[in-house]
Amino acid sequence: MVNNTRLMHPGFPDLRKNITDLIINNTVISGIKDMKVEKEVKCLYSTILFITVQTATDNIKIVAKLCQLEDALGQAIGETENYRSLENLFKGSEFSTLNVIGYIESPPCHVSYLAEGEVLSQFIRKAGASGGNIGTVLRKCGSMLGFYHFNNNPEEMILNRKDYNELRKILYKSGHDHIDITTIEKQRVRSRYTDFTPWNIIIDKGGGLTLLDPPYQEVAELIHNDLARFRFGLVRTLYHPSCWNINRKDSLDYLYESFLSGYMEATGYTISADEGALIDAYEIVLWRKSLINYRDKLFKHPRNLYSILTGFLRIWELKYRIRRK
Repeated sequence: MVNNTRLMHPGFPDLRKNITDLIINNTVISGIKDMKVEKEVKCLYSTILFITVQTATDNIKIVAKLCQLEDALGQAIGETENYRSLENLFKGSEFSTLNVIGYIESPPCHVSYLAEGEVLSQFIRKAGASGGNIGTVLRKCGSMLGFYHFNNNPEEMILNRKDYNELRKILYKSGHDHIDITTIEKQRVRSRYTDFTPWNIIIDKGGGLTLLDPPYQEVAELIHNDLARFRFGLVRTLYHPSCWNINRKDSLDYLYESFLSGYMEATGYTISADEGALIDAYEIVLWRKSLINYRDKLFKHPRNLYSILTGFLRIWELKYRIRRK
């Protein structure tokens, strides 16, 4: 357990008081006796504190995300608003997101109730990628993304086309120059989630799904970007060293087909063979961008060498797949 003095850290003298005031002013919780930091996780642009709030009658678990970007307060406010927008979108559905309490200014952070459950990427690895109800869970994930695409379409969105040239080059070199992205765009552009991945989905004991990390900005893009990004996340999940005893290719195909069937059922879309090639091309683009990031951090994190090898092998496999379609 992390020492409780973390909530009275000299660098954050007002943290404990401001979190207490936020909880009292925005919830029905009162009579707070103590707060204990159970775990502290340092991320690239933030620090996440898992806190137990002790009251006279109960222990309540919350999460405080301390923002560390240049505009940290803007990030805290923006993430709070984004979570509330996603919560409103999911209202009345079977899906959920973090129940945000609010944000504080010093230090800039947003505070929410803890979402109980297991991260989907860990759940997949423990289930052996084919055991139990994993197929049902993946179909439900597809339904959740489909629900988001089908129901979240603000009137003013920026249409992102920055990857189109690279996508066209990949498709041309693979013998799919007949695929007209501009034509597909007319039917398949929706609000992009951006980071719909297995590590941003929590599954609870009852099978309910909680979606994390909503997009900071509403951007319109071909649906195939989000579909490719989820499969990209599945590859990273399955090619983790802990999954050495799993038939990764068969498991990946099964999990993604389950996910895609849930997505198509939720949206009414039928993903054609040409669109499948476009998803492959998008995933190649994602891997190429990730390889640059892995390379730049290789000396700081030598384990990224494994990710680099996985990326090169996956790009080769995808290029081969597209040529055969």
